[in-house]
Amino acid sequence: MKFDIGGLISKLKPKKDDEFDPDDEFGIGDDLEEEGKEPAAASEGSDTIDDVSVEETGGGDDTVPPEGGGDEDEDDDDDFDFDDPFEEEEGKSPLDDKKKKLILYGGVGAAAVLLLSVGGWLIFSGEDEADQEASQRVALALPKVGEQTAAEGVAPVQLGAGMGLRPKPLTQPQQPGALTPQAAIAPQTSAPPGAAQQPEGAAQQPLSLNAAKDMRPAAIGGSGIIVPMSTPQSFSKITRAEPGEPLPSAPLPELIESTAAGPLPKIATDGRQPWNIYARPMAAAANQPRISIIVKGLGLSESATQAAIDFLPPEVTLAFDVYGKDLLNWVQKAREKGHEVLITLPMEPVDYPASDPGPEALMTTATPDDNLLRLNRLLAKTAGYVGLITDMGSQFTASEHHLRPVLIALKNRGVMIIDSHTTPASRVATIAAEIDLPRAFVNLTLDETPSPALIDAQFQELVRAANKYAVAVGVAEPLPVSLDRIAAWIQVLERQKVTLAPVSSIANRQIAQ
Repeated sequence: MKFDIGGLISKLKPKKDDEFDPDDEFGIGDDLEEEGKEPAAASEGSDTIDDVSVEETGGGDDTVPPEGGGDEDEDDDDDFDFDDPFEEEEGKSPLDDKKKKLILYGGVGAAAVLLLSVGGWLIFSGEDEADQEASQRVALALPKVGEQTAAEGVAPVQLGAGMGLRPKPLTQPQQPGALTPQAAIAPQTSAPPGAAQQPEGAAQQPLSLNAAKDMRPAAIGGSGIIVPMSTPQSFSKITRAEPGEPLPSAPLPELIESTAAGPLPKIATDGRQPWNIYARPMAAAANQPRISIIVKGLGLSESATQAAIDFLPPEVTLAFDVYGKDLLNWVQKAREKGHEVLITLPMEPVDYPASDPGPEALMTTATPDDNLLRLNRLLAKTAGYVGLITDMGSQFTASEHHLRPVLIALKNRGVMIIDSHTTPASRVATIAAEIDLPRAFVNLTLDETPSPALIDAQFQELVRAANKYAVAVGVAEPLPVSLDRIAAWIQVLERQKVTLAPVSSIANRQIAQ
């Protein structure tokens, strides 16, 4: 039995000028009506049901049953002749137009969504990549020789005769009549080589410790920061000072006590104290004001430490960070060039842990006994120093309960204390005076903003303080620009009748201001 499917489909196709009847699917009823036939009726004795022609291939009464009755022959060998049911005739039905419109609108909508998605991805991913690339350029940029330092575009201040001193804050250009250096000292027109250049338009911020080669150990806390590396070339243009007479070898056996923490300073049986024995001798005119310069943070950068030892005059006191490496060797090198030496005493700041003084710092959260154990470990880091200078400590130095036992321990070991004075609430000078501990305190930081102009202005403030109070102490980091300006200023201090003196020579001479 074979079905003429092509004939069936050809009858189902709408013909030209046929009217579309939504209730009559594919217009079948219309075709039958035109032929004068009923849709569901078959002529008597016909082998066709619903206009389907049947060709018998075998004997018997093999007929196709009406729709809904009998079994359908599913012989695999039946020959089906397919015509394309969707092949277009000359005329088109409204249904075809609607379908094409739907397909067209759907395609346009899908294309629009795709374009919007791709465009959005390109826009946002492009910004992220640009931002990331820019941040990497800032974080990894290395300094170039001769680049300007932090205060971009600020002309360096020249020193000279005259005593025009301006008060803080140091944010305005220098006033006429200020001290200027002698003509022999050429002013800088650019930053020392190796100084890091900040991105154009960025806010100027003080640099961290000397863009050091060797930073603090990772154990201090946090993941650390990336800073440009300083090299010997960074300090090559600094004027080298005349070397001083070497200081005697240190430490002396009679000034050392062996303990579980290591060798600690002690007062000798004859009363000699380390802060006097290890000090640099001072022979200044009694009627001249004295200025002491302390360069701290040494021992963390090899190039910066060596530059401070070699280029600065021996009257400059050098302070080594207790987290530095090979401190005993560095202290010996410094003393060989005539410098007296301090070590840092890290203490808890008010913004801890945002500012981290390190794992050995003295803390208000620790007991006095625990802080004394930490103090002993710090004192044992090296030997031959005259005293300690506080590092951070705005929280700890304001707590007399925690501070007093520490200062008493230092007095009993014969060393002096220098207060960095990071807070007006510091009790260091007051308690030290009460217990007769040799002491001094910092009047100002020279390179809080490390630009030549502002460092020079801070030196003017230091000179003014020395003339007013007879003594003054300034502190700086071993930045190339800081060492360069210190060297320039020191050459003219004598002409200003101000003496550069080691910090031990002004012990107990300062009055709280």
